[in-house]
Amino acid sequence: MARHKLSSSHEKKRSGILVFEPNSRGHALEWLQHLLRHFEDARPEVTLSMVLAPKLASAIEHWASGELLSRIRLLRMFPWELRACTHRLLVVSSFARWWVLRRYVQLTKADRVVVLEVDHLTLPLALHLGMGGPASVVGVLFRPSVHYPRRGNAGFGWKDRLRDRRKDLLYALTFRNPVMRAVLSLDPYFPEFASRRYRFGSKVGTLPDPVCYPGDTGSVDVPLAQRLPADRTAFVIFGALARRKGILVLLEALARIEPTYARRVAVIAAGDVEPRLKAVLDNEIRELKARRPEVWFDLEDRRLESSELATLIARSDVVLAPYQRFVGSSGVLVWAANAGKPVLTSNYGLVGRFVREYRLGLALDTTDPSALAGGLIAMVRDGPTKFIDQQGAAAFVRGRSPAEFARTILAAALDQANPDGGADARFPRETATTD
Repeated sequence: MARHKLSSSHEKKRSGILVFEPNSRGHALEWLQHLLRHFEDARPEVTLSMVLAPKLASAIEHWASGELLSRIRLLRMFPWELRACTHRLLVVSSFARWWVLRRYVQLTKADRVVVLEVDHLTLPLALHLGMGGPASVVGVLFRPSVHYPRRGNAGFGWKDRLRDRRKDLLYALTFRNPVMRAVLSLDPYFPEFASRRYRFGSKVGTLPDPVCYPGDTGSVDVPLAQRLPADRTAFVIFGALARRKGILVLLEALARIEPTYARRVAVIAAGDVEPRLKAVLDNEIRELKARRPEVWFDLEDRRLESSELATLIARSDVVLAPYQRFVGSSGVLVWAANAGKPVLTSNYGLVGRFVREYRLGLALDTTDPSALAGGLIAMVRDGPTKFIDQQGAAAFVRGRSPAEFARTILAAALDQANPDGGADARFPRETATTD
C-alpha cells in the first residue's frame, strides 16, 4: 500500500480525484465500494487516490481485486491525523479535516476532492479557506435542516433554532467559496430550497442514498437471524449503535411495555456499539432484563456483512430507527423499504417526512420512551403490515441504485455534461483559486 511517497510520474502534473474519509463507522465502507465498482466499470482517464481511516483502508484492501488496487492510490491516515479529524469538538475536527485534506491534496496533486461528509468542513469553507491551489471540492451533505418548518416539529426549541441559524449562515458562505464546486444533498427537498435561498444555491444537487444489494445469502449468514423466536413480533435495530440512534431510549421504552405485550416482543440490536456507550448500554440491558424478563432482547456487538444484515432484516417483522432529533438521511429507511419491512422511527426532519409521504411505517416522537412504547405495542397489537404501503416503499427505493449513486458523484467530480450536451446547470463553472 502507498503511504505518503508517490512516484515521480505522478508529480509531473496535477491531475485526478482524491476521496477523503476519516470515519470508519456507518455507511462509509459501502459507499466506497459503490464508488470503486463504478470507477472500475467506467474506467475514466483520471487517477484516483483515497485517503482513508486505517480500518477502512484495510477493508478496501481485503475486498478489492488486485487489478483494481493497482489502479488506485490507497493512503492510510496517520493515527494523529485520525484522532484530530474525529475529535469530539466539532470546531477541532472541522479545521483538522481541512488541514489534513489540504496536505493530501498537495501530496497527490489532485485537482478534484470528493468529501463523503462535507458537513464537517462547512466552517473552514465558510471562511473561504481553500486547498492550497486550484483543487476544488465535491461534497456530500448529510444534514441540512434549515428548510424544515419550525412549527409541527415536536420539541423544536431554542437549540434547534440556534443550530439552523448557524447552518444557514455557514451554507450561504460555503456555497460562495469558489473552492466548493458541487454539493450533493441526500435530502432531495433541499436543492430547490437552496436555489431560492442562497445566491450560489445552484451548486446544490440531489444524490440518491443507495440501496445495498448484498446478492445471494448463504448458510453462514443465517445463524444470527435464527436466534429470533418464531412466536414473537421480531424487531431489529442495526448500524452504528450510538446514543443518537436511540438505543438507550428503546431500552427504556421496552421496560414500559406491559407484560401482555412484552411476551410478544423480540428485539435484536446488531452493530458496532459506540465505545464510550458500551458500559452504559450493558448496564441498561441488565436492568431491562430484571424489570421486564418477558421481553426477549439480544445484542450483537459487531459490524455485520451486507448479506448477513439482509438475512436478518428479511427474518424480522419491523425495522427500528428511533433516532434522537436526527435531521439527516438514513440508510436504515432504504434497507427497510427495499425489504418491504415497516419502520418504527422518528417523526422529526427528513426521516419523518419520508415515512409520512411514502407510508414506510410509523413515525412518532422517539425522544419520549412512553410514545415509543406505544408504537411498539401498536405494531404487535395491529400487525406490522398495517403500517407500510408496499407500493410507496417501492416508489421510495426506485432510482436508488448503487451505480446511480456512484455515477452522480463521479459526474460531479469530472464536470461531465448532461446527456443533451449542455453543462449541468446545477453546478456552475467557477475557478477555484481561494486559499
